[in-house]
Amino acid sequence: TGTIQADEPANARATLDGTVVRTFANDGDKVSKGDALLQIRKEIPGDTRQVTDEEGNVSVETAEPTYKYETVVSPGDGTVSTSVLVGQQFAIGDTVATVAPATFSAVASLSADQMYRLQDAPSTATVTIKNGPAPFECTDVTLVSPTSKTQDTKNSGASESSAAASTDLKARCAIPSDQTVFAGLQVNLEMTTGSATDVLAVPVSAVEGRYQTGTVYLPTSDPANPEKRSVTLGLTDGKMVEV
Repeated sequence: TGTIQADEPANARATLDGTVVRTFANDGDKVSKGDALLQIRKEIPGDTRQVTDEEGNVSVETAEPTYKYETVVSPGDGTVSTSVLVGQQFAIGDTVATVAPATFSAVASLSADQMYRLQDAPSTATVTIKNGPAPFECTDVTLVSPTSKTQDTKNSGASESSAAASTDLKARCAIPSDQTVFAGLQVNLEMTTGSATDVLAVPVSAVEGRYQTGTVYLPTSDPANPEKRSVTLGLTDGKMVEV
């Protein structure tokens, strides 16, 4: 389970140390990727040289300064947010504006149980919005962690009721542009990570372990001493697990 979130804005950064001499976009303007946002000028001091006049007096002359110009362009399509003024100075790498895209993503928290079940997840998921449109497919599934916000692992969360505690990891997938959504809507994000037929499956409560290896206990003639048996685990839906 998760929510619809607006995609994060992209930063436009200064590509030159210098002073803003011209702006092409104002706060709130709609721009496309590559559109000019502002121009920065760097003054390069002229060379100095010693000059001796006819009487032998020495003086220092400085040539006229030269200028270098750089135009900062929009990193993507969206709405500009900026407060830059002409005459303001920036260093290389400073953020001069942000561009917020008009796109959204479905973001869902992942439990530890879900993480182990998403080793070979597809890159698409099905989004269901309560009281919204019919379920639809979202693409570009990525795994978002606190240390790597855009780590693309083609993983996503599955919609389920689980007692497992949620981790800091989240699944994110892109909402298609033809779907009307709003930030904050509650969603279910569902993925099929695999399927199996004609296999032995037991309740997860009957197995110690959930991923790759596990332990089961076989009944013996002495009910107090069941036989411990190691098993290889396959797919699970959170309720049943393949042995």
